[in-house]
Amino acid sequence: MLAPMKEAVGTAFEKVQLALRELAELCAPVPADELAEVAATAQTICNIAEALRRLTFDQVSRSGCWEDDGFRSAGRWLAQHTGAPAGTASVACRQAAALRSMPHSHAAAIEGALHAGHIEALTACRRAAPDAYTSEVDERLVALAGDAAAFRAAVVAFRRDASDPHRPPRASTFSLSERPGGGQRGSLHLDDEDAAIVHAALDRRIAHRLRAKRNGDSTLDGATIAQLRAQALVDLCDADLRRDPDRRRAPDRHRIAVMLQADAEGNIAPVGHLPAASTCDAELFRLVLGAEGEVLDVGRATRTWSAAQADGIIRRDGHCVFPGCDAPPGWCDIHHCHEWEAGGATDIGNGTLLCRWHHTFVHRRRWRIELDQHQRPTFIRPDGSTLGRNRRCCAPSRG
Repeated sequence: MLAPMKEAVGTAFEKVQLALRELAELCAPVPADELAEVAATAQTICNIAEALRRLTFDQVSRSGCWEDDGFRSAGRWLAQHTGAPAGTASVACRQAAALRSMPHSHAAAIEGALHAGHIEALTACRRAAPDAYTSEVDERLVALAGDAAAFRAAVVAFRRDASDPHRPPRASTFSLSERPGGGQRGSLHLDDEDAAIVHAALDRRIAHRLRAKRNGDSTLDGATIAQLRAQALVDLCDADLRRDPDRRRAPDRHRIAVMLQADAEGNIAPVGHLPAASTCDAELFRLVLGAEGEVLDVGRATRTWSAAQADGIIRRDGHCVFPGCDAPPGWCDIHHCHEWEAGGATDIGNGTLLCRWHHTFVHRRRWRIELDQHQRPTFIRPDGSTLGRNRRCCAPSRG
């Protein structure tokens, strides 16, 4: 049953190999006026390979060979024999099955005129509205594949016009899953209103980073927009965890007091209890009360900056003091120049404003910050070399 498919795959593979060899010869070196042609050829090869992959996976799915081998799905069988994730293989099988009933898309995919994104969008349109997705619609959308903006607009318009007007709009969703090599991989879908809010928030943070880069922030060298967007999302989440809605700056929200109270005889016993979940990610400090409820001792709770200290540092620094950065105080933490864990004091002469990006950078790279007699910061790299001061830092006060 699989013999015809095996022969077809072998023939196609030979064609791909030949095309790749021809392309490799063109690339060493390539004159500037031929780069567009080479890029187009490379993309066509990738497109044909994507079409071949989907069609082959579909043949596997329809052949039933995976059942004969005892697998519960074609995706799992393909994962075993190709190394492709089972979920990815299953999606490719479904898309190829849809392509069989989309003649124009099918032909264009085999010719290399559609890339993976085109196929995903077209098959999603048909799956969302199979009755409305006629051959004429398929032909019209395929004809727009060469113009990314026009194609996207046409797909969005089709999905909007073909949707059930009585069906509630799809809710925004966000999921995260662990990756085998570490880290998390996410999937995000936003409706138009939510997307506008998220874009506005992220764009504001990204614009600040790009401005800092233009001002000489060396920590942003080589950073891509995708990396800046991810960091902006983390910054927004971190800001929500660290700051109460009604305060300009309120770090260490997750500090919990272990309350102890002394009775008239001087015996000390704990007051109340702590839910197990409350101490997962919190800083604890002791709070000893007298028999009448008066505060006798708060342990070493001086890591927290008082409101007056925070106001003084904000007035002095005005913004993040890292060279090239001008993040406002609301985006900043107060950094202990001489680390609190190493005995550093919590006073204005030992604190300075750093946005979360640079606060994390300084700690991870083990940079030091020293304040001079005018409380202006100097950044010192691990090798002892220094980085110039932030030109926007306030000059020492006079008089």
